[in-house]
Amino acid sequence: MKQLQFLLLALFLAAFTLLTFTGCGKDDDDDDNQQQQQQDDSVIQISPSEDVQAELQEALITMENGTTIELAAGTYNFTNTISIRDKNNITIRGAGQAETILDFSGQTAGAEGIIGENLNSFLMHDLTVQDATGDNIKFQDCDGITFMDMAAQYNGPADETNGAYALYPVTSTNVLVDNVYIRGASDAGIYVGQSDKVIVRNSYCEENVAGIEIENCTDAEVYGNTCTNNTGGLLVFSLPGLPVIGNGVGTRVYDNLLENNNHVNFAPAGNMVEAVPPGCGIMLLANTGIEVTNNEIIDNAVMGVGIVSFTTLVALAGENINDDNYNAYCSDVYIHNNTIRSSVPYQEEMNLIGGLMTGNLGYPDPADMPDIIWDSQVDPNLAEGVAQFCINEDPSVTFGATDIASFFQDKNDDITPFLCEGNTLDPISVTAPQPE
Repeated sequence: MKQLQFLLLALFLAAFTLLTFTGCGKDDDDDDNQQQQQQDDSVIQISPSEDVQAELQEALITMENGTTIELAAGTYNFTNTISIRDKNNITIRGAGQAETILDFSGQTAGAEGIIGENLNSFLMHDLTVQDATGDNIKFQDCDGITFMDMAAQYNGPADETNGAYALYPVTSTNVLVDNVYIRGASDAGIYVGQSDKVIVRNSYCEENVAGIEIENCTDAEVYGNTCTNNTGGLLVFSLPGLPVIGNGVGTRVYDNLLENNNHVNFAPAGNMVEAVPPGCGIMLLANTGIEVTNNEIIDNAVMGVGIVSFTTLVALAGENINDDNYNAYCSDVYIHNNTIRSSVPYQEEMNLIGGLMTGNLGYPDPADMPDIIWDSQVDPNLAEGVAQFCINEDPSVTFGATDIASFFQDKNDDITPFLCEGNTLDPISVTAPQPE
């Protein structure tokens, strides 16, 4: 009898154990399925179709934070602006720069191609955005935004009817632009404005009025880029009357190739970059704390590096300041250890300032054009005897104080007051997402 009881007890325990483990296995499967469902929900896959504009826009509005929009290979045709606002941790990725094309050439409504606002931790990569009516890509009031391994371009002739900016992050923090191809903008190909902590690197800009422009930014680095066949290769500007950052401070420009930027200036009348002369490698305007080093600045016919105050634009181009807190002069600029040379003729079609620079009062012979040009405007706030800028270059690099605002009355080539050691800038870092 006892043996039977022990046998029944053993069978009961075995059955209980089997049910228990079987039940646990079922719970694990449910957890796996739930995790897989959550993973699937965080990736929205979209392919080209007739309704793709509505489909993509709805996804960008209704998606949860942490979502990835995956755009399959193909051409996506849009007639209106695509917008994304008030989201966190979002990725838009394509199948490759040449594979996923967002085409706005048929746009009939909206100013931009893609506009983003109030985003935190946003990443766009491996696609092309092209031919918007206005700016191809504009992002504002964001923190931690990355544009990588992609293109933003205007196809067809370089023309004033093209959009102003191909890639336009503004009033943002932690901006990273990395390995982006840019073409055809009627203002600036890559324009970063009124932003803090900015890196623009490893990108290629051609046939824009300005290849890259850093405007009214603080703590910026521009390195590893190639700018060629633009009107101006790289601009570091501060303009008056801007609400977020009044004056740019702290921009480091290094390891770039700025070559043959002699394209005719095709900016629409009234744009600030209309003043940039064809033949400009680097132009520094009313900015503080700039280091320009280890760049190749080659065959830019009018200026390798130009140091300009806004007062010159007031005198020559009729610009206005109207900003009591604005500093119109460059200061604390250090230009050193660059390769600067040019042996090319002037662009035949010059703008106002370019025409003055290359005219009979200026430097009519390209062989006489200095490599580094200063407009001779002295910051009245600097202490006596303090240099506005320092130059430490090979003796073959030439210098000219142009006095252009007074039509070259006192132009000279005396570099001696500016042969000094300037301030070097520490590297910066940005907190912005990267592709996995």
